[in-house]
Parts: sequence; C-alpha cells; structure tokens
Amino acid sequence: FLQTLSEAQLDKMKPIETEKVVEKKIEVNKLTPQQEADLAFVANMRAEKKRSMISGIQANTSKELWPDEVLNGMDDANLERVFKSVKKEEVVDYSLGGEVPIRTNAGEEPMLPPMVEETPKK
Repeated sequence: FLQTLSEAQLDKMKPIETEKVVEKKIEVNKLTPQQEADLAFVANMRAEKKRSMISGIQANTSKELWPDEVLNGMDDANLERVFKSVKKEEVVDYSLGGEVPIRTNAGEEPMLPPMVEETPKK
C-alpha cells in the first residue's frame, strides 16, 4: 500500500514532530538583599532631605503660609526651588577675633625674617 502512494501523500502521513515546550519562570527585577538595603538607604536619605527642606522653608517663612500638607504634596524639584528661594543667606564673620588684642613689639627691636641681615647703625 505504501509503495503505491506519492511522495506528497507519504509526507502527509509522516508523524508530526512536536517541540517540547519548557516553561521557565523568569523573575524580573529580583533584588539581592544588599540591593534592597541600598534602596532602603537611598529612600531614607531622600526622606531626610525632604524633611530638612520642609523644616527650612517653614523656619524661614511661616508654617501657616507653607503647611505640611502643601509641602509634602510637592515633588522634589518644586520643593527644592521653594527651599532655595526662601533660604536666608548665612552671615559669615571673617574677622580675626575682634576682641583679641593685637600684640605689638612697641619699644622693642623689630623682628626681621631669618634671611635678612641687619646692618649695624653708625
């Protein structure tokens, strides 16, 4: 019977090869404990910076003008803009200790640098 069939008919009778489907679970965004700790650290740093900016804004203006609800609702970029706009400049005192008396060698010989030789007075 098989010898009487054409090649096309024989090809149709050929068993169909099925591919094995292997299911693999791929875990996307799986973090190591160290990565989770790093993310928690960054989140804490960000929250501390935000708390610092909020307290700075309220200290330099007023809590009534900028209530916590409004400032907490802002994104970080806008909060930083407000913080920089209300931040008071720190006054730095560059004086050399204004109350410390300045010592002079009044009535004494002047101190010369070590390489300078003094010529005797005639």
